[in-house]
Amino acid sequence: MKVSNDKKIRLFMYIIGALMIACVTAAIITFLLQIPSQEIIYIVLVLIMITLAIVFMKLKTFIYEDSGEVISIKLYHPLENKHHCKTIEFPAKQLKDYGIKKTLQGYNVALIVESFKKKEIKREFYLTGFGRNQLNKLISSLEHKKKINVNNFIHY
Repeated sequence: MKVSNDKKIRLFMYIIGALMIACVTAAIITFLLQIPSQEIIYIVLVLIMITLAIVFMKLKTFIYEDSGEVISIKLYHPLENKHHCKTIEFPAKQLKDYGIKKTLQGYNVALIVESFKKKEIKREFYLTGFGRNQLNKLISSLEHKKKINVNNFIHY
């Protein structure tokens, strides 16, 4: 099973790009028409462009793949090379727990994985652009793996 926010992130990028072009166009038109109080308009446009640039740089594509025995998570910026991205892979039987929390602009997902040395490793991911259906698929997959691992856990 594969869950990804790739299409929505690309849509966000196109919208942000269009808004940045609109800001530059508005600044050029303001300069050419010699509109009074240009400084205020320029300051507002620069602040909008800085905000859009920060949001643009923080967008990440999140791909969750569950192949049965291995869970793979890829995280990359859409302008980066997709094949040389940050990838986390671990056996599904090592998933100990997970947590999902809704935030203002998306979801925070925390995975707790048990290493081969019996240490708990916590990884957190910030998800933007996930729909309710995609989130339900992710939750059901993680819950299924967690239940299997609890039932198969052997105490030494």
